Amino acid sequence: MFVGSDSPDLDSPSGNQEDALARLVHNRLMGRNGLGKICNWDNPRYVLGSNPDAVQHIKAYINFRIRNHTGSWGLKDPRLSFLIEPWHMATQAMPVYWIHIYRENKDAMVRSLIAMLPAKLRYCKDDQGLYRLAANWAETYVLAIELGFARIGIQPYQLTYEELLTLEGQARLSKQFKFQVPIRCIRPDLNRKGDRTFC
Repeated sequence: MFVGSDSPDLDSPSGNQEDALARLVHNRLMGRNGLGKICNWDNPRYVLGSNPDAVQHIKAYINFRIRNHTGSWGLKDPRLSFLIEPWHMATQAMPVYWIHIYRENKDAMVRSLIAMLPAKLRYCKDDQGLYRLAANWAETYVLAIELGFARIGIQPYQLTYEELLTLEGQARLSKQFKFQVPIRCIRPDLNRKGDRTFC
């Protein structure tokens, strides 16, 4: 994922500190399969860097953010796992930091994904089935990340999501990228719905 010193806003209704405009662009690009169907981000399509439509949409998003936000800014969105190539193509002439933020262990990632599933699935009383679904989902994102960075030939800076929520982890980022600590956009007191419970 690409993150900078500050995120544009906290306007995502379903993702912790995910920019709604970026989510809209990413969902549109990932959902184009040539069959007139929309694939949501839980059934995504890997987007190649040679896709001119994807690169054009990402550049339009970047230009919007540059016009409306001074200084450094960043973007957190798990959908970027499937859009690494077009993002790389769209930002080749820009000073970009690629930072891969990942959960500390697989179980934490799977539990996080289960929390994002629609309520009608969470209340189906099939806990093992939900875990398998989320585990397969998580594996898909991991494979997409490995493929994307291998194809663009970049080794991103890495830290865990749990580290990112601590001042020590933010200090690591500050030392590496000259960010100010604490990083204002990181809000460990928000969950995926914006309530003050867990992250």
